[in-house]
Amino acid sequence: MELKSNQKIDKLIELRSKIRGHEKLCHFSDILDDEFVIGFLEGKKHDMHETIFCLENYIELRTVKYKKFIQPFLPSRASLLGTEFVNVLSSRDHHGRHVAVLNISAWNPLLISVQEVMVTGLFIFDEAVRRYVSISDEFVFIANFGGVSFEQAKAITPQRVFQILELYLKCLPGRPKALHIIHENFIMNGAVRILKYLLYTKLRERIHVHSKKLDSLHEHVRRTILPTSLGGTLTNEEAFDNGLMVKIRGNDGFYKSLEKKSDEVSSMR
Repeated sequence: MELKSNQKIDKLIELRSKIRGHEKLCHFSDILDDEFVIGFLEGKKHDMHETIFCLENYIELRTVKYKKFIQPFLPSRASLLGTEFVNVLSSRDHHGRHVAVLNISAWNPLLISVQEVMVTGLFIFDEAVRRYVSISDEFVFIANFGGVSFEQAKAITPQRVFQILELYLKCLPGRPKALHIIHENFIMNGAVRILKYLLYTKLRERIHVHSKKLDSLHEHVRRTILPTSLGGTLTNEEAFDNGLMVKIRGNDGFYKSLEKKSDEVSSMR
């Protein structure tokens, strides 16, 4: 049920109160900005219990379990931002869902570690929560595996796949409605099989493998909102939300504050 604006404000006030009174989240109350927590609230359909649980997972994963994994990186220095690695379409699909596009060939594993790739994805994830999830909690992903090298495939080990799923899915406020895989080759078939094995049934059934059949992709995501590289009618500049990367690069303060606060919390234990 769609809430009126005054009801949404009341829900935000209630959520803020619960965060301040929460044993773990209270320490991060001033860091978690309104846009960010609204994204979680909207993504969880204003279910207060589910929103708090999702934020708990976020803080646990980012400031405890994977703290040292994330710590060396900041958005302003992330070399993959602004490339074709991950972008979000400016227009939503015919179901009103946001569409994110991954081009794995933009990543050179000889220059950029898989660790940096994963953390860069987290930076994009966080800003997407602020920018998109408050509008629509449903996402569609297109993964273009064209040009994948042996070095790339070798870096994506089963352990890395498990870490990716944990870091993203355990604190994802929105709902991934579909993953469309295109241009996969024999190298990536193994990674896709591992991914399917690790996902629960509902998500596994949402994976669509199109290979080189872009017409098959267009049955799900219309050509008129896609760039020409995906068989669409638009240039990259027309197709993608170019303001997203600018916002992400300005988020260093958020991650520095998270790190500082987590250090303070650790010293109190």
